[in-house]
Amino acid sequence: MHRKAIRLATALLAATTVAACTTDSYETGNGRYSMLRGDFVVAHATGKNAIDYVLTDDGDSLTMTTDYSFSSVAKPDTFYRAQLYYNKVDDHAAEPIAFGVVPTLPVYPLNRIEKMKTDPVRFESAWVAKTKPYLNLSIDIMIGTTDGDNGKQTIAMAQNGDTLTFYHDQDSVPEYYSTRVYMSVPYDRIAADSFLLRVNTYDGWKEMRLKK
Repeated sequence: MHRKAIRLATALLAATTVAACTTDSYETGNGRYSMLRGDFVVAHATGKNAIDYVLTDDGDSLTMTTDYSFSSVAKPDTFYRAQLYYNKVDDHAAEPIAFGVVPTLPVYPLNRIEKMKTDPVRFESAWVAKTKPYLNLSIDIMIGTTDGDNGKQTIAMAQNGDTLTFYHDQDSVPEYYSTRVYMSVPYDRIAADSFLLRVNTYDGWKEMRLKK
């Protein structure tokens, strides 16, 4: 199970979720960022670390006005789940401002998980994309560093019938402060048309019923 689960090192969690395309300072009024938008997208890579167009969760297809390079975008003619901040030029074009790859969580049958782990997190929200290919989650995970082995957290999904439970192994990572992590679950990995999402939090279990 752990070979395919998402392993999150402390250093990665401490980093910002989105990598900026520019170092320009923020502008108010009618500046460059006054019409800034942010969306979850599926981004198409052309090769040479470049993105040429994206499909947003609202169903828009947007061509990038400039080639945007990102170190994690390595394979040509490949689609990446990501967050994109951009200025919308028109109905079909966008000026990219910031971009970050979003992890997609694997889903395992509960009876195939040797030891189920539900270490608590801070649950912010979960929602279904309007185009409905993904379940999206916003989770605050506790992190910290020590002089010794900092460990690695593991996250995934466990399914038992129509119940989807957030798998989280805190490992030996200290719980000093929180960082927000966005993630998506592709619907083709969920073997149910409707399901109960369960997340263990520091305030107890949170549950919500969702439909594909």
